[in-house]
Amino acid sequence: MMFDFIIQLLTTLIFTLSFIANSISEILIKYFVRKYPMKLNNVESCNVKDYSITFLIPIRNESVEVLNELLNSLKNIHGNFKILIIDDSDDEHYKKVIEVIENFKKKGLNIQVIHRDFPYGYKAGALNYAFKYVDTDYVTVLDIDIKPLNDYIKKLIKYLRNFDYVQGIAKLMPKYPTKIAKLTSLLEDLRVETLFKKCRFNFQISGHSYIIKRSVLEKVGGWNEKIGKFAEDMDLSIRLRINGFKGILIPEIVSIGYSTFTYSTFIPQQVRWFYGILRSYLYNFKQILTSKNLRLADKIQIMYVINQYWNLVTIGLSPYTTIVLHLLNVKLSVIYQIMIVLTYLSYGIVMYLVNRNEMRIAMNDIISLIELGLIYISISPILVLSPLICRKWIVTPKSLKQIMKFKGNEVIYLIPTYTLVLSSLILSIVDLTMILVILNFLILTSLIYSTYAIIQDYKILKQYLRNGY
Repeated sequence: MMFDFIIQLLTTLIFTLSFIANSISEILIKYFVRKYPMKLNNVESCNVKDYSITFLIPIRNESVEVLNELLNSLKNIHGNFKILIIDDSDDEHYKKVIEVIENFKKKGLNIQVIHRDFPYGYKAGALNYAFKYVDTDYVTVLDIDIKPLNDYIKKLIKYLRNFDYVQGIAKLMPKYPTKIAKLTSLLEDLRVETLFKKCRFNFQISGHSYIIKRSVLEKVGGWNEKIGKFAEDMDLSIRLRINGFKGILIPEIVSIGYSTFTYSTFIPQQVRWFYGILRSYLYNFKQILTSKNLRLADKIQIMYVINQYWNLVTIGLSPYTTIVLHLLNVKLSVIYQIMIVLTYLSYGIVMYLVNRNEMRIAMNDIISLIELGLIYISISPILVLSPLICRKWIVTPKSLKQIMKFKGNEVIYLIPTYTLVLSSLILSIVDLTMILVILNFLILTSLIYSTYAIIQDYKILKQYLRNGY
């Protein structure tokens, strides 16, 4: 009896404290945004030809069709810039890349490609390797599937008079009309509205669509290759702030990209991001607490950014925890069930009150928001296991042909969740409590929905593949 009580108390405390910490950070961030309003001075149009910039583009066995699309967009950029592609592809694929590069050189692009035989340090290692060849005052980074707009440089460069680095918004749109593409596009819009725009000063930069002074990168030692295959952007963001450098997110779209459009790529991507953010946080934790360059508001802001992902996983994971307790034969008291329900309700109320203006995007599409929640419930156990899963760097495939090769991988990811829920249903037929009925139904619904969406999405993609896309 005492064992059951202690386990339930600890479980309730873990989730309650997590939600309380996030609620407090939400309120504090709202307060700091008002206390330190944005003041931009001397932001005016400038002649982009007065600034020398290098585009760094790391690739590895990427589709040459996608590379063609990127270089075509760069061809129309206004400004004085060079393009440096760092290619970690195998020798056979590298030959195809060279053909594409030579073709665009003839069209007038100032472009160079560097080939590495082995991807030491992964993306961070590739960027550091290329950085040795940079001789311009400014550096900007692009992923191969992100296409900059014609005024990309003009929109970003004018803020560098007041800041050390500037992040623009990359608008992610569904390339194919799959369910997961629509939902990941919504997720990115929410991330910009509820996370980035709250932290416009000294926020987390993305892995692309930002411009930074070369001298600043030299002072912080470039990109961290120990974090390089997971979240080099988060780590760089933290180290820039620890060292006292200032950045800003501008509320302008500077580039266009495509959201992930299959589960087989969405799940590994989320696993990689979750684990990478966690590692970046742990790697820099001491420096965050002791840095004299960070105000209390800055430290809370960093914790807030990191906590967002963990809190999302906590919400998705909590139903499983209750089911696991039941499977361990821990009798769930009425008080425990009431506490769990009250915790969710109170957290939901706080989140709504604090974010009601920023959440207008989601509230306009409440069904999609529910669908997004179901997806995260179905993959939460996989995210928690990310330290065991993230042993190998997997490049997210960008083209439809490449992605279709991964067909069926998502089923492997969902097997543990199916096993857990079905076991719980079988073992709890006799003494099923109300909360377990609800939780089992919720998780089973999320799994059935995810499985249905996977099947429907692949039907759509197969049709596009037949039509030659």
